[in-house]
Amino acid sequence: MGVLADQERTLIKSLLPLRRQRMSASPFAFFRGSAVIMAADLATVPVTGLRVQACGDAHIGNFGMYGTPERNVVFDLNDFDETLPGPWEWDVLRMATSLVLAARDLGLADAAGGESVYGGVQAYRQAMLEYAAASPLTVWYDRIDLKRAVLTLPLPRRGVRRTLSKARKRTAEQLLPKLTGGSQPHFVDSPPTFQRIGLDSQTAEQAPGAQTVRQKPGAASAQALRTLSPA
Repeated sequence: MGVLADQERTLIKSLLPLRRQRMSASPFAFFRGSAVIMAADLATVPVTGLRVQACGDAHIGNFGMYGTPERNVVFDLNDFDETLPGPWEWDVLRMATSLVLAARDLGLADAAGGESVYGGVQAYRQAMLEYAAASPLTVWYDRIDLKRAVLTLPLPRRGVRRTLSKARKRTAEQLLPKLTGGSQPHFVDSPPTFQRIGLDSQTAEQAPGAQTVRQKPGAASAQALRTLSPA
């Protein structure tokens, strides 16, 4: 918990009660909000030495379906605020752990969580084998075919089709009206998580979290790893 307390010193103090409330909802909610703790744990885990631009917070809740500018629907990561260079194993381990906790959060048996982990890791391994034999362009343009994936699901598929239909509309154009208003579009405050802080530049420079905002993405996790990794 000391790692979490150290991180909170860099955050906006007025939002800490809301953060703690959300994290206390369930073990899975705590897991989602405490990437820095797992980063500290993973710093001691043996790795192969192959480094990638890791997501840094690759739990199941940070994957989703959304529409691209080309009007395709993709299933992919949608949260990169903890991205940092690191071993590829970290993302896989966080993803696998999240599957177990998500299954418990849904009231499923532990066996269901175990099967999800096995299936997910197996699919990852198979995809890596295929990518290793493919050209860089083939890997770049590869996508999960959601329409085909839906056909492989057991009946009924009605709920999944509704989700897929909503995902087609989940674009930047659809999001903009929810965040802005007025004849001259401007961001509309939605306290306490989305609002202007109303500080002049000098005061804003000294505001809690100001330094953190300017750090590169993944700074919190990276700092934990620098502190805990062996020299």
